[in-house]
Amino acid sequence: MKATKILKTLVPAVAVAVTIAACTQDTDYKTPTISYDNVTDIEGDTTSIAAVQARYDQAGEITTFEDDTELYVEGYVVSSDQSGNFYEEFYIQSTPNAEGTAENPKRGIKLLINEASLYTKFDFGRKIWIHLNGLSVGLDSGVYALGHDDGSGYLAQIESWEFDESEDGLILRSSEVATIEPKTVESISDLSSDDLGTYVEIQNLQLSEDDFGLTYAGEEADSYQGERTFESCTGSSVTLYTSSYADFKSLLVPSANKGSITGIFARDYYDDYNVLMINETDDIQFTEGRCSTIYSQDFTEGFGEWTQVSVVGSQTWYVSQYGNPDYSAYISGYSGSAQDNEDWLITPSFDLTAYGPITMSFETARRYTGNEIETYISTDYTGDEADFASATWTLIEDVIYDTDTSTWYSWTNSGNISLEDYASENNVHIAFKYTSDSSGAAGWELDNFSLREN
Repeated sequence: MKATKILKTLVPAVAVAVTIAACTQDTDYKTPTISYDNVTDIEGDTTSIAAVQARYDQAGEITTFEDDTELYVEGYVVSSDQSGNFYEEFYIQSTPNAEGTAENPKRGIKLLINEASLYTKFDFGRKIWIHLNGLSVGLDSGVYALGHDDGSGYLAQIESWEFDESEDGLILRSSEVATIEPKTVESISDLSSDDLGTYVEIQNLQLSEDDFGLTYAGEEADSYQGERTFESCTGSSVTLYTSSYADFKSLLVPSANKGSITGIFARDYYDDYNVLMINETDDIQFTEGRCSTIYSQDFTEGFGEWTQVSVVGSQTWYVSQYGNPDYSAYISGYSGSAQDNEDWLITPSFDLTAYGPITMSFETARRYTGNEIETYISTDYTGDEADFASATWTLIEDVIYDTDTSTWYSWTNSGNISLEDYASENNVHIAFKYTSDSSGAAGWELDNFSLREN
């Protein structure tokens, strides 16, 4: 579902800054005055962030908490607007730990507040309780958020006058400031929608060569935010969002090494793809040497030198405008009903003799039931379709494919597939085989294919 957006009285485009950028600091703002900053318990019922999210999911639209009893949700602050990369909002998550529990799953939510310098009260790691009565839960740019239902399908911000100095205040602060442990993953593909709005760490990332020499968000094209692509040695990628009002916007993005990035896992403004937002530049820790990409294909410019061989059926591979994040190779054997198909998508020839250890990786997304695609390798295929049947094709085992048939938004990384056994070969082709029959025709997307020298 697309995100609801905060309504502002400024020029509509400025609304972009609410989620992914910060605006100039307004000296007329007063930070909330909250006297109850040493709360150890609250008078009322408590609920979890997961339960708050479920209230929205059940309604399917913005819904307001109108409970008869006083209701609070507990969380820990995981974002900071001190550097200007967040503005009039902050994120909380249900636990300071890397993982949640069955009783309290780790979930995140955003609070929309018409105030600046929120870090002075709601500092990173601070435990707080939010008084839910009268508030509404909805989606803001694809992330669950708390604010007010403005009556027209949007979430409006909480105003400063709603904070008072009593135990009935909208937000109650604990004296506890916890150490936040990020959920640590090797690839953004290891994160799911349940992780949105939470604090995560993605390892083994390096700046894409296409973004070498760029600042975080200080380029002419960075009207509201900078978007920089970081890729992993397994071929996956993630977009780093930086506000054009962040105080570090004009610093160069580190490119010499690779390492980890820690930040808030979110969605872009239009809820089209996943992004990562940092609190400060220290959230990027690049201390290891870069891995070298010797070949990559994201299908942005079509198939290029890749070739198709259709053995059975009229449905074939084609380039789709939907991928991770953009284009991908796609095939489905469904046309009115499931059809009989066998179709191969084959890479150009690779000479691996000039490199050290090589690993291959790619990403897949699957929809509907049907056969799993398969990955093959050949060292004697000439590249001529006439010789396809006579070539030797060896099935590559232990490849990880997407298993979620319910959504296109679930991308799965294949893992690092070693080609060490083919280091002496100068004519290596990789092929992806799709089959379908009358019992089922799954839809498969393939993206971000890469060969890397480790």
